[in-house]
Amino acid sequence: MANTTSKVDNLDICTAIVNINGVAAANIKAMNVWDKKSCAPEPTCAAINLSYREEGSACAGRSCSTYYTDGDVGSLSVGDSIFTNENCSECAPAGNYSDRPCRGAQGANFVIAEECEITDIGDC
Repeated sequence: MANTTSKVDNLDICTAIVNINGVAAANIKAMNVWDKKSCAPEPTCAAINLSYREEGSACAGRSCSTYYTDGDVGSLSVGDSIFTNENCSECAPAGNYSDRPCRGAQGANFVIAEECEITDIGDC
């Protein structure tokens, strides 16, 4: 059973506790019968409007759809990812995406070869 708070005496085990009885908080897997929550930061997932083309630049696209990214909207870079759902778990299909037709701040063509990740960025 997961303990979604992971608190001990109202202190968060991820941020406020260094050790418990000499055991480092990072090494504690459970408290009593509760599994400790993950202390990893939650991934950010921001909405971005993009046009899509399977082949060729998407800069001259005519329709925009909402996608999601784990990168910074307006300054996406190679290695950032594009997803089709708001919790960033479903990869956008391979192809070309652009924020230019959607009045985006970056005005670029983002290429996804496979696995959600932007592999190249071109000017529009």
